[in-house]
Amino acid sequence: KDKFEEYKALMEQGYIPIKKIAAKTGISIQTAFDWRHKILSNLKETNNQFEGLTEIDDLWFLYSQKGRKGLKYSRNRGGSKRRGDNNFQVKLLITADRKTNKDLSVVRIGRLKKSDIERKVGGQFVHGSTLISDKHRSIASFAKSEGLTHVSFMAKKHTAGGDYHIQNVNNIATRLKTMVNHEFRGVSTKYLQCYANWFAFLERNKNHGDCNTID
Repeated sequence: KDKFEEYKALMEQGYIPIKKIAAKTGISIQTAFDWRHKILSNLKETNNQFEGLTEIDDLWFLYSQKGRKGLKYSRNRGGSKRRGDNNFQVKLLITADRKTNKDLSVVRIGRLKKSDIERKVGGQFVHGSTLISDKHRSIASFAKSEGLTHVSFMAKKHTAGGDYHIQNVNNIATRLKTMVNHEFRGVSTKYLQCYANWFAFLERNKNHGDCNTID
């Protein structure tokens, strides 16, 4: 039990490779792997109330079956060589206001739909909030149904001018991609939400001075 609590405390501090955390806690690599996923499965998505200028965008990950036995190329199995948006891309929706409220939700494999956005962040906007995004039909339709002011722009322009940009969401996306693709060299799609929740947990601790603990 003491080793498990020590393991959780290390995970609360940041991303540590399996071999390194196993050595620190004196457990096997397999146990370290099993404990990581046991702990991550208990990290839940949080309900936010977005207020004021709120950015939204979808982040794409290639479908992955990493860790599945018998696959020589786990990332390629189920993936696609086609460029652009298609039915083989895993979509993770990032929503963030200019305060500290963030939602990172894996929504589907394939093109983002209005129903995906409604399911994850519908009804979570304070009256008078403004939604900012690049031009996306599903996001525009969602904003209209929520009664939100919606400011959009062509993706290649990156901004509609002034405070109307999605730089914060893009920054979150870059750091999350770095975590998934470089810190962990990719994760299986079935665990992607768990790792997104871990990222969000560490972000909250960074913003609030390490006041949160993993249950």
